[in-house]
Amino acid sequence: MDTNTEIQKKAPSIIEQFENMLSKQTAEEGQVIIHCIHHPCFAGCLVSHHCSICVDGNIILIPNIGEANATLLYAENILLQPASNPKTELISKFTLVFSALPKNCKTFSFVEPCARGWELHNIKRNSTDVYTISITKSSLKVVL
Repeated sequence: MDTNTEIQKKAPSIIEQFENMLSKQTAEEGQVIIHCIHHPCFAGCLVSHHCSICVDGNIILIPNIGEANATLLYAENILLQPASNPKTELISKFTLVFSALPKNCKTFSFVEPCARGWELHNIKRNSTDVYTISITKSSLKVVL
């Protein structure tokens, strides 16, 4: 058996290593991880029109209990405003890492506080604090 092939089969990908690191940090530090899947805005996206994604660095998680908001700590695979992110794939994936929500928080809102910013309310908290949000032109929803 070729040694290189054997090593490649056993070595975890960089994405797996990153996700494992984030999971450990989440358990230790209480961070909230949101994986975002951005779908094309319309049928002509990337064909007749150059689409881009803009994310405001002031995006927050608002706990339902009125305590301090969770703030954005890190963004993976996306640049924050004023930069825009040209879409090179029809579906773009990126990850946002936020500070911890209060332990007694049961639901929260995902809010980008700018004109035409994203908003998703009443997200039910889970035990891992890792969520996936599907973003389309007309809606945001949590993917189970």
